[in-house]
Amino acid sequence: MREYRYVMAASDGTSYDFARRDQFLSQCFDLPELLASGWKPVRETPMGPGTWIVDGEATTFALVLILLEKKSAENKPSGRKGQIKRQTTT
Repeated sequence: MREYRYVMAASDGTSYDFARRDQFLSQCFDLPELLASGWKPVRETPMGPGTWIVDGEATTFALVLILLEKKSAENKPSGRKGQIKRQTTT
């Protein structure tokens, strides 16, 4: 079984994991931590520019949405398929 997560990354190096479920009002650097814990990038989608107020000034960053994938340790199949008994008629 696989798990998926979305991360938004900005050109200033910040990244935000949408699984956090909290507001991202301060700088976050979630992507390096997720990659270190075994998450793999699957797809990147450019999102265009985004503007935030930084120190009272509008600052524009390039944004990208990253889809990450990780194989889940839970519910792993045993690797052994059930055997079907066949009856033979003679």
